[in-house]
Amino acid sequence: MVSTTPLDQFCQTLQQIGRLSGHRYLLMLSGPRDWAEQMLAPVLAPVINTTVLLGDAPFCGIEAHRQQRVLGSEQDIVLIDAHTRFDINGALAAAGGLRSGGLLCLITPEWSAWPKHYREQCAGEGLYPVADRFLQRLLGLLQADSRVLHIQPGKPLPALPLAGEAWQQPLPSSEQQHCIDAIGRVATGRNKRPLVIRADRGRGKSAALGLAAAELLKQGKSRIVITAARFDMVEIAFRHAHSALPEAQRSNQGLHWGEGNLVFVPAAELTNHPDDVDLVMVDEAANLPLFLLTRFITRFSRIVFASTAQGYEGSGRGFDLRFRNILNELRPQWRRAQLNTPLRWAETDPLESLLNDLFLLSTPATNGVSAHISPSSPTYRWLDLNALAKDETRLKQVFALLIDAHYQTTPQDLQYLLDMPVRLLIAETPDRVVGVCQVNEEGGFGPALAADICRGKRRPKGHLAAQRLALISGNDDYLIQPSWRISRIAVATDCRRKGVGAALLHQAEEAAANTKAAFISSSFAADPAIQQFWRNAGFATVSLGSRLDTSSASYSVLVLRPLTEQVSTALGHWQQQLADNLLANAPLLWPRLRADVAADLLREMAVRTSDFDHHQCRRYARGEVTLEVALASLKRAVVGREQTPASFIGKCFLHWEWSRVCEEFNHRGRADCEAEFRHYFATLTADFDN
Repeated sequence: MVSTTPLDQFCQTLQQIGRLSGHRYLLMLSGPRDWAEQMLAPVLAPVINTTVLLGDAPFCGIEAHRQQRVLGSEQDIVLIDAHTRFDINGALAAAGGLRSGGLLCLITPEWSAWPKHYREQCAGEGLYPVADRFLQRLLGLLQADSRVLHIQPGKPLPALPLAGEAWQQPLPSSEQQHCIDAIGRVATGRNKRPLVIRADRGRGKSAALGLAAAELLKQGKSRIVITAARFDMVEIAFRHAHSALPEAQRSNQGLHWGEGNLVFVPAAELTNHPDDVDLVMVDEAANLPLFLLTRFITRFSRIVFASTAQGYEGSGRGFDLRFRNILNELRPQWRRAQLNTPLRWAETDPLESLLNDLFLLSTPATNGVSAHISPSSPTYRWLDLNALAKDETRLKQVFALLIDAHYQTTPQDLQYLLDMPVRLLIAETPDRVVGVCQVNEEGGFGPALAADICRGKRRPKGHLAAQRLALISGNDDYLIQPSWRISRIAVATDCRRKGVGAALLHQAEEAAANTKAAFISSSFAADPAIQQFWRNAGFATVSLGSRLDTSSASYSVLVLRPLTEQVSTALGHWQQQLADNLLANAPLLWPRLRADVAADLLREMAVRTSDFDHHQCRRYARGEVTLEVALASLKRAVVGREQTPASFIGKCFLHWEWSRVCEEFNHRGRADCEAEFRHYFATLTADFDN
């Protein structure tokens, strides 16, 4: 029977049903914003202190927030004001904080008007989608789904859902207790056996960290450190630690109990923290760059990593694949714990399953292809994005590959995939999609706009490679000429190292050449293993970004493959410019450049050395001159060479202090470092004579 009660009474009953059943619900109000505000005012009044609004303007007297300010809190109602801002990542982040009986209220324009409104919002943020496939898909799924409670002006309220079985929040759950015990074993058992805790949102991961810390403080452990990118990510852990130790004293970012302390240290500062701690706990590990996590592993012998498997933090699945390899190499006796049962809501919660379906949050990449796949066995073809948006099976497969290959993929990337001006090349077998290459078309500007961009007067979003080349060359031809940039490439785990990725690049290059593109490029966080893949495919590094990437905490590299004679000629100049800057200006331009990245870049460069340089290298190898006397010649000599010690790069190119070089590369002192340097140059000078 359809309910005709006023909305406030409807919502009160709905929340009572939800609290009883452990359920949360999606409530949609599509219509004028002032109508929605009038309808929701009596609903919000009793719970205004546990309501969060995501948008760009106040609603019912509630101030709007952005995503970062709602993490670590629990809410009764989350309002998403799509009239002013539709932030998918922020909406899903806030939804994860809804407790049982909670309502996710999506306030939208009339559905017929929402697509146009959505495009205008995107343009206001500097994004210019060529389609609204993402929103049309979303609207189609919402209209057809019985889990959506849709409210419109002049229409009766929807039927109330039936109550499920009575649900109680188990604290701690048996899985949580298992994690708490496992954390305790890391702190008290054999060292160098890290623990990795993996969980979806709402499973009590952060709570387990806090409860375990409290238990360890009771046992006499005095120095426990918890870290994450930001303090708000660990607030829940502190809250639960304090609840288990109510007599403890809370400071701004610490908890003190007797002689013991639980303190927060930002992840960016943790490597400078003393290593004589009883335990380090890393929360939201997938939010941190892998090279930083690697440093944590080597520096701290007792460490726990906790990560969300999916959601606003990015993909934990892709993170798992990469982090597992690092752990297997450095700490083969590492252990894993999994939290599967939700604690804030029941396993039958309709909102979690609905959001997973809408935004493809739980779409694993299947592994059914034979391991004997050859490069020629898949079929390679360009997808029609209109057809892809209507093909849920293939869309799930494509997005799952992107998630697994790029560990910080977010739900918003689904919107970019469907709406932004991209081309999509796939490799597929009869069973499934096994490879994806996403391409952005760049350049093609008119002469006047290109000239303004080149002079720094205009900076349109996108066109990353075209703008970068114009900047370093001062030539606006690279903005006028069309070019292609590969923004993402992904291959199924069981099909890697079988030529699928290389074949995707070859297909993309041929298609780019057929459109008269001047070059094909890509940009990504600098990493020697990834750079080698592109180098093997014939791409050359031409530029190193000047700012650290916010997601990887690494500098980005730009690689390209020329498709015209003009770009082929210019390539050598760009590489020489990069080599000159690495030789002379690396500490100034890239103060946080990793030594292994610098070494890998120098391998690819070419610098002409003289007989005098060779003579100085021989003299240094024999101990006849000091490092300082021979330094200029030594630096030129290693450019273009294989296996240059990263310790030499750190000291001589990046100007690290000797103490840091020794700590990073396990040397006893300067003399030990220089012994490694002299041995390397003794080997190198033998090559000069051949």
